Amino acid sequence: MPSAVKSRLEPGTRVAVAATDYGTDPTVGELVSTGHDCVTIERDGPGGTPIRVHFPRDGFQVSAVSE
Repeated sequence: MPSAVKSRLEPGTRVAVAATDYGTDPTVGELVSTGHDCVTIERDGPGGTPIRVHFPRDGFQVSAVSE
């Protein structure tokens, strides 16, 4: 079960998503959804255009960040 589901993070929460094994630099954005297989966040892309990034549920940690 993804961390976001276990900790009951709500959509709209500012989160950091990072791999648990290697390449652990986090990606920060707003939680959009947590599904059976993935976690989706929205962050600013080039020129400030919002983009949605999908992370596999397995091997990634999701945690709330304070602003």
